[in-house]
Amino acid sequence: MKLNLFNKIAVSFLRNIFGLKERFDYQLPQLKKVLIIRQHNQFGDMLATIPLFRAIKEKYPECSITLIASPENHYAVEKNELLEKVYQFDKRKLFYSLNYAKELKNLLKQDWDVIIVPFTVAISKTSCILAGLANSSIKIGLRNLNGMHNDYNFVFNYRFDLDWKKHPDSHVSDFIQELVRPFGISTKNFKSLVSFDNHDLSVAQSFLNANFGNSKKLIVGLHVGAGKPPNRWSLDNFIFIINYLKNNFDARIYLTGSKSDSEELNYIKNNITKDIGYYLNHSIPELAALISESDLFITNDTGVMHVAGACEVSQISLFGPTNPFNWAPLGNKKYFLRKSDLIDDIKVEEVISLIARLLSDKYFAALDLGTNSFHLTIVKKKSNGQLEIIYDAKEYVRLGESVFKNGLIISEDKIVESKNAVKTFYEIIKSYDANYKIIATSAVRDSINGEEFISIISKEINSQIEIIDGNRESYLIYQGVQDSLKSDKKYLIIDLGGGSTEFIIADSEKVYFSKSINIGVIRLMKKFFPDYEITIENVKAAEEFIKDSFSSLISKLSEVGFDAVIGVSGTFISINKFINSNGKIEKEKFKEYKNLLLSKKRVEDRKELERLEPERADIIPAGFLIIENIFQSLKIDSIAISYKSIRDGLISELISTNK
Repeated sequence: MKLNLFNKIAVSFLRNIFGLKERFDYQLPQLKKVLIIRQHNQFGDMLATIPLFRAIKEKYPECSITLIASPENHYAVEKNELLEKVYQFDKRKLFYSLNYAKELKNLLKQDWDVIIVPFTVAISKTSCILAGLANSSIKIGLRNLNGMHNDYNFVFNYRFDLDWKKHPDSHVSDFIQELVRPFGISTKNFKSLVSFDNHDLSVAQSFLNANFGNSKKLIVGLHVGAGKPPNRWSLDNFIFIINYLKNNFDARIYLTGSKSDSEELNYIKNNITKDIGYYLNHSIPELAALISESDLFITNDTGVMHVAGACEVSQISLFGPTNPFNWAPLGNKKYFLRKSDLIDDIKVEEVISLIARLLSDKYFAALDLGTNSFHLTIVKKKSNGQLEIIYDAKEYVRLGESVFKNGLIISEDKIVESKNAVKTFYEIIKSYDANYKIIATSAVRDSINGEEFISIISKEINSQIEIIDGNRESYLIYQGVQDSLKSDKKYLIIDLGGGSTEFIIADSEKVYFSKSINIGVIRLMKKFFPDYEITIENVKAAEEFIKDSFSSLISKLSEVGFDAVIGVSGTFISINKFINSNGKIEKEKFKEYKNLLLSKKRVEDRKELERLEPERADIIPAGFLIIENIFQSLKIDSIAISYKSIRDGLISELISTNK
C-alpha cells in the first residue's frame, strides 16, 4: 500500500502501540476461544471462508469461534452452525453511538486464544487495526498479498506471504487455509455451508405451493443478476433457457433476486410469456432452503452462486472475467462454464447441452433385507419429475426363520442364501446405474451375529448396508406414505413386518407419535407355531401374548388420537387380496375369513384357499391374529390399505439427497 505523509505518521504511531515481535515457532495452545476478523470483502468471500471455520473446528472441536463481519457480508453466515457468535462491525456507528463503541471494546478486550485475519483479494487496514486492538498473545495475518505489502503487518506476530500467482488455479477456500496450515490446521472439505431451519424450509415450501401447487415436476431456479456487470450473462440468453426448460421439461421455474436486481428481473418479466415464480428479497437461509428443494440451479458468478454451492443441488455457474478454478463451487453435481473474459462468449447451446445431461432420466433403487423377504424396487425419475417403477421383485429368504428359531443366530445356510440373493439384486441395480441404498431391518438388528452377517454381504458386493433401528424404520415408512396423507387428518399407520410392527401417528406435515414393537408374523409363528400347524391352545396363547404386548401401546395411541388407520406391508396387502376387500379391510368380513383360515390347520390346506398367496400360507395366521387384536383393542371398523412401503421412503430420501 502506498502511504501519504499522514498515513506514514499514523502507521508509525500504531506500530509503537500495537507492534508485536514476529514468531516462527508455529505453536498454538489448546484453543477454546477464537476471534476471526472478516469485516472486509464481499458476500462470496465470506462464504469462501467457511472451510477455514470448519478446519479450526475439526482440529479443536470444543472451541468457540466468534466472527467480526460487516453489514454487507454477515448475511453469508446467518445461522451458521460452526460459529458461536457473529458481530457486525459498522465503522459509521463509532462516530455517533457510545454504546456501540463500548460493545466493540468489550468484544475485543476478551481473552482470545488466537486472532486470525484472512485476506483473499485485498488487504484491509481496518481489519488490521481491529486485530491490533484485540486482546490476544497470538495474532495471525499477512505481511504481503500478491506482492502488495501490508503496512500494518506489525499487529501480527505470525506473518505470511500469500500470492495467487504462485497458485493461479487454487481454490479460494484452499488458498485461505495457507494462514493456518503451519499450525496443523486444515480440512479437505472445501464445501461451503449455509444453515437453514424448519422455518426457512416452510417459507420455501409455501412459495412452491403458492406458485406451482403440489406438482411433482422438476424445479429449476435461476439467478440472472450480478453485482458486477461483466459477470452478467445476456438476459436474452436466460429467456431462451427459460423457454427451453418449459418446452422440453415442463419445469417449474423461479428467479431469485433482490432490489439490486430489479432492472434485470423487470426485463425478464416484460419479455417472457411463460409462467414463472419470483423469489425476491429473502434471507440467505430462506434462499438456501428453496435452492435445496430444487433439481437444478443456474446462476451468474455472484454471491448467490456461493449460496447454491453450499446446497445439495445440481448447479451450473456461468463465468466471465473471474477464474472459476478459484471461485466456482466445489462438490458433486457442481459445474461451471467459461469461454473467455467475456461472459457472453458462453453459447446458449453449451448451457442447453449441460442442462440436458443433468436433467435426463435418473434411476433410484431401494433394497430392503427384511425378516420375511428381500425386496428390491427400482424407479426411474423422468425428466418431467414423475416417478415410474421399472423393477420390483422379492426373494423369500426368510431370515426370521433362522433368527427366531436358533437363539437369534443367522444360520450359515441363510448367510449363503442371503449372499446369493443380494448379489443378484446388486447386479440388477448396477445394470441401471442407479443411485441406491440397502437396509436391513428387524431380523438382522436383533440377531447376535447381525454385524458379522452384514460385513460378509457388504464385502461380497463392495457396498455399504445400513442396519436400521425401529425409529428409523418408522421414519422411512412415514416418508413412503407421506404424499398420500392429508393435512387435516391424523392417520395411524401400521407396518406389520416379519419381525416387528411399527405404529406411527402422523399427517402430511409431521409425525406425532411412533413406536416399533418386536412382534411380527415370523417372530410370532416361530414362538407359538414352530411347525406352522394351527392348534386351539396355541392360538389362545398367541392372542394373550399379543394383547399383553400391545396393552400399553394401545392406550398411548388412543391418547394421541387419530382419524383413520392405514395398513402397510405385504401382510396387509396379502390379506386384502385374500378376502377380496378392494383396498379396505372391513372388520366383519375380516373376522369371517379369519375363521376360515384358522380352520385350515396345515400349511398344505391353507395353500388351497382361493386368492391366498402360497408363499405366505405358512405365516399368514400370525398376521390375522395381530390384525384382529388391532381391530378389537382400537375399536375400529376398517383399515385402508397402502401399497407404499419402506422402500418408497428410502427412494424419497435418495432423491432428495441426489438433486
